[in-house]
Amino acid sequence: MVGELALSTVAERCADESERYRTQQESDSRYCFELFRRAIVERIDAAWTLLFEQYERLVMKWIYDHPAFATSGESADYFLTLAFERFWQAVTPTKFSEKFATLGAVLQYLKLCVGGALIDHARSQQRAGKAQPLDQVSHFLPSQFNLEKAISDRSARQSLWQQVVSQAKNDQERIVMEEAFLYDMAAADIAQRHPDLFDNVKQVYRVKENLLKRLRRSLAE
Repeated sequence: MVGELALSTVAERCADESERYRTQQESDSRYCFELFRRAIVERIDAAWTLLFEQYERLVMKWIYDHPAFATSGESADYFLTLAFERFWQAVTPTKFSEKFATLGAVLQYLKLCVGGALIDHARSQQRAGKAQPLDQVSHFLPSQFNLEKAISDRSARQSLWQQVVSQAKNDQERIVMEEAFLYDMAAADIAQRHPDLFDNVKQVYRVKENLLKRLRRSLAE
């Protein structure tokens, strides 16, 4: 039984199986899931340390790949710590037992914490006037729009961004605009991140489609 193995053995097997998965070999996720369980449900400090060591590289990759990181002004280590702190605070022993049945589900939530940390940081910078994320909106601008010319001038950049922002009519549209369009967050992740705003992923898709149509009409004028 995996649950009866020594913690060091679980960690070693987790590392071995993760490498097998990475190299597209048949692998067994039970050992890594057990490492999460001991860290979160049993609150074993040594398990949490081993968990951090095991997944540090993966989380760092997620950070570097995220659209908001390049303009964040912070180090990857800053978001690494923040993401794990968010995960630790959000996933209680009860939540882990009730909500997470597979390693994939746990890792997906950890990735969601990474995205959340980066997006919330970017949002705070925007509110403070320290960031203009227009380099992320080119995929929904009309083809004839010269984005490169617009963003070369700060006042033009601000004007364009205000035009884009003005299309959001409520909190649902504002969240979708920022998280889906600017930071390429999946609809399912947005729904999971904001259960107070979205009942399901289909609702996120509907909001995204309606907002996209309105943005294209406005920017084409």
